[in-house]
Amino acid sequence: MMHRRHIRSHTALRGIAALLVVLYHYRHAFPWGAAIDGRTGFVMSATHMVDLFFMLSGFVMTLVYAADGFDSRFSPRDFLQSRFARIYPLHLLTLAWMSLLVLYGGPFSAELSQEALRTVALVQAWGFQDQFSLNFPSWSISGEFAAYLLFPLLGCGLLMRLRPGPEVFVVLAIAGLAAHEILMQHYGLRWERIALLRAVPGFLLGYALCHYRHSWTGLSDRALSLIQLSCVVALAGMMHARLELLWMVPLFAICILSTWEDRGVLGRLLSARAPVWLGDISYTIYMLHVPVISAGYLAWPKLAGFLPDTVRQALFVPATLLVTLGLSALVYRHFEVPMRSLLRARQRTRAGVD
Repeated sequence: MMHRRHIRSHTALRGIAALLVVLYHYRHAFPWGAAIDGRTGFVMSATHMVDLFFMLSGFVMTLVYAADGFDSRFSPRDFLQSRFARIYPLHLLTLAWMSLLVLYGGPFSAELSQEALRTVALVQAWGFQDQFSLNFPSWSISGEFAAYLLFPLLGCGLLMRLRPGPEVFVVLAIAGLAAHEILMQHYGLRWERIALLRAVPGFLLGYALCHYRHSWTGLSDRALSLIQLSCVVALAGMMHARLELLWMVPLFAICILSTWEDRGVLGRLLSARAPVWLGDISYTIYMLHVPVISAGYLAWPKLAGFLPDTVRQALFVPATLLVTLGLSALVYRHFEVPMRSLLRARQRTRAGVD
């Protein structure tokens, strides 16, 4: 049965996470970017916000489609079609944008052509390549797509009969994330080859966390506020120290569970209109920020060529960020939402015919 509860805090968390990922990718464009990385690991650690995305996605998908377990009304086809309508139109648009920018500099190589085909099929992060060259943040959408394919299997007959508890999925998720770190650090594998060991375990962990959500319901707002603020401070400290992902995952879990009812001081702050709006356009921000800065590298020297070099360089990232936010708002309203509605309407029409 589907539950359409909107968790405003989680929407806002996605927005903040998206902005931190943008900061991570834009850091090299700052004239003082290297100096910042030398003083703090906070910006470098922002790459782990992608893992927060995976956990939030698993939590929300479970809450919407299997809050009380899978039942006969759950349709894997409807689920996958709905998720396709959510992620694919914007993915295709940004891929086309980046492809045009690449073609501006010359023809595609054979290797890049193969990557483009894998990216169209949303399998580029499934271990086929050592790096991502087009709209590279879409690797996480490829990983998310793999998790979507896995999700209906969690309600299959065998698992329903075995009835594994959420703790089983917690163990499996942590084992997967640990394997990712070990394979990378001790065996020299590139993270691009084993990206699914970030995406799928993160999603499974979110799936498991959703089953623990009611254990937080009895906590007072004051207790939740204390936990939330402590979690934020600890997470900021870990990011500054640039600790590994496995240290941050428990704090991500606490943030998700302590805010799922939009209570506590953090829940109230995140539920405000501006953070929720940022969360609404977070997917658009995430998918557009690399195409925007890539176009900016070509256009900015001509647009701001009259400025002194130091001023031009200092203004590049703020200007690019403003364009990213403004364009994301426009694309979300005039492309992403209409395309999603169109595809889901066609899905309902076909379902009626069937």
